[in-house]
Amino acid sequence: MFSGNKSNKYQVDKDGLKNLTAEKLAQGLQSLPGREMAGLEGRAQLLIRLGHALEENREFFGDSGRPGNMLGEKKTRTQL
Repeated sequence: MFSGNKSNKYQVDKDGLKNLTAEKLAQGLQSLPGREMAGLEGRAQLLIRLGHALEENREFFGDSGRPGNMLGEKKTRTQL
């Protein structure tokens, strides 16, 4: 749901987050009629904005825009 990489659907990256919709999030979180999750649209918008932030800050998250890259990028920069 959060991955833009079809071969690794369990990772989180900028493309997966930017393409997220409230409907996809509802399906993934099993928000069903009678069991709706409050604030789902706002949560989806927050995750979409995170995807854009990952893309805009390549120096921290790398070209793939993965949040986990922040640690690797920081380690590389401190070794310079």
